[in-house]
Amino acid sequence: RDEPLEQLPPAVRARIRQLHTPHEPPVSPIFDGLFLLRMSSRESKPVLSFVFRGAIHHYEISCSDVSGPFMLVSPPPDMRVSAKQFASLDDLVAFYKGVGDGIMPCPLTQRVYL
Repeated sequence: RDEPLEQLPPAVRARIRQLHTPHEPPVSPIFDGLFLLRMSSRESKPVLSFVFRGAIHHYEISCSDVSGPFMLVSPPPDMRVSAKQFASLDDLVAFYKGVGDGIMPCPLTQRVYL
């Protein structure tokens, strides 16, 4: 027989709510903004990989050739393209360490090298 949730002991109600609440990755603000510049494994294009809210995100860096200009492209479904063009990858990183243009969900903080 089903009992209304309100009639169950508080500890049982809390456990039921916990089991029925979708779990998100732990939010670790310490790691938000860690980033890596790398080449795509599918195409010969640079990619910006970064941590935000416990997940790793990958944004393509659009460029006509290896010398630039460079623009950041968010992944589908948004596929937003930065209105700003950068002469170098260092310039792109410096910009997104600051305010940015709304494409990045967080500022870049610390670069990771492999």
